[in-house]
Amino acid sequence: MDSLHQLEIVILLLAVVLALTTVAQRILIPYPILLVIGGLLLAVIPGVPTVALNPDLVFLVFLPPILWAAAYFTSLRDFRDNLRPISLLALKSIPMTDPKSNRLALSRAALGTITPSAASAPTPG
Repeated sequence: MDSLHQLEIVILLLAVVLALTTVAQRILIPYPILLVIGGLLLAVIPGVPTVALNPDLVFLVFLPPILWAAAYFTSLRDFRDNLRPISLLALKSIPMTDPKSNRLALSRAALGTITPSAASAPTPG
């Protein structure tokens, strides 16, 4: 019975997200701003139950549609214009957020198996 209650809460939260996104489009503000404000309001309301989601569920059910929508509605011209900053931010964020990959890259650089110039050189083919 508890899992059914959790499912009802998740469906209700998805309905709230849909409503807030629709309102954001009508009043012409970016929807993430309204979603953050809605999340903050839900967090301060007393009696709202805590929802604990399995990370695998989030990665398999919720994340793919969000990424698809973001990719589908991305302007290709804006993406090309900002490709360098996007790439630099993406490449810098990996070692900053994942200490294992940071240690691996540093140890490989210390062993001489990878060099910065080799990592950024284009592959033939």
